[in-house]
Amino acid sequence: MLFLVDQPDYTGDAGIHILRGVQRSICDAMKAENWDEVRRLDAVCASVVERLIAHNANDNSMLVRVLGELKGTYGGLLSRCEQRVLLMQAT
Repeated sequence: MLFLVDQPDYTGDAGIHILRGVQRSICDAMKAENWDEVRRLDAVCASVVERLIAHNANDNSMLVRVLGELKGTYGGLLSRCEQRVLLMQAT
């Protein structure tokens, strides 16, 4: 397979750094209420998580920690969506 750029390293701390960057971007898009960007980043996040799992299959504690952090990000997203629904229902 031919790649024009180097593939990112998804192992250990390097992989965690990539996922945290995506999480920050999701939070930023959510704060800006840019739901199209949230949707796009959600797909990116799913892809990064798949790669993290594949490259760190032997490090269960790291995977649990990273997925726990991700759970917090998506919990915030769900709360934000619930608030928006309540506001829409109030009008």
